[in-house]
Amino acid sequence: MPKPTRIEINCETGVETVIELTDAEIAELAYQAELAAEKKAEEEAAAAAKAVAAANGVKVTVFDANNSPATQQSQLQNVITSGKYQGVITQPIYGAGLVPFVKKAIAAKIKVVNIDQILGTDYDELINKFKKIREFLNKININNLEYYLLE
Repeated sequence: MPKPTRIEINCETGVETVIELTDAEIAELAYQAELAAEKKAEEEAAAAAKAVAAANGVKVTVFDANNSPATQQSQLQNVITSGKYQGVITQPIYGAGLVPFVKKAIAAKIKVVNIDQILGTDYDELINKFKKIREFLNKININNLEYYLLE
């Protein structure tokens, strides 16, 4: 299978040059495509959450940290200090860095649900907790259930 290529056109001469992409360029394109797909999925999930919330008389505000842990931490701190929110759903960019802010949110009586990413620092302990939960769910015949843990 031939490697992907790009075409460069010299604007002065109009000459087209076909250049084979390097492995690094291919990897970067794959990474950018994955980010775009994740962003689209997150936007669709946010839209669905807003629709369900609106149908139940609840307002959902979506914060996008643009893959920056510092921005995400700042946003959660603002949620806490604003006093406007009763609950927050976190999807950590860097789980260990978000823990202190989640603890502050809980102390401020804000309900916290964590999804999609590990929240915490002891990944082995969390993996063991996941396994124990899965064992329990298997015993009571609950399958295909997604579950997330909060440290």
